[in-house]
Amino acid sequence: MRETLNILLAGTPRGMSLDAVEQAMRSIAGVSDVHDLHVWCIESENNALSLIVKIADITTSRAMRFAGDQRPLGT
Repeated sequence: MRETLNILLAGTPRGMSLDAVEQAMRSIAGVSDVHDLHVWCIESENNALSLIVKIADITTSRAMRFAGDQRPLGT
């Protein structure tokens, strides 16, 4: 029941540390700022992440490769 309510209210997943997610994002080379970080449950096994990331001044094609090269957090 508690998990269902957390999903319906789009709550932060149990055991998820927003500080740890932010620190992991900031540790990626080229990331200079992270803000407006939100993580919420979509279903019991799926979560969503929304944030604004400021990166170094690079070309769009390099930025797209940068985004595609990142691994899921927690792996």
